Amino acid sequence: MRKNKTYEQQKKFYDRSNEYESLGAIFLYWLECGYMTAARIQEKYREGTKECKEYIMEDLFHLVGHKTFYQFVRIFNFGKM
Repeated sequence: MRKNKTYEQQKKFYDRSNEYESLGAIFLYWLECGYMTAARIQEKYREGTKECKEYIMEDLFHLVGHKTFYQFVRIFNFGKM
């Protein structure tokens, strides 16, 4: 597992083709397409630094509606959809 990576390092690692605007968009893609389980999404979220996690939450807050945002909160905190 990658530990304590900055936002830029995480985005570069997971978005090699540079097709996503933000890490939040990548997490949204993972959720919508079913590419990863909730536990794996939680694991990827926990790889980042505190600042990275704050940026991901801010990205998601602006990208999705309240229902989906709170679904991510449940995933990140409990590993459950």
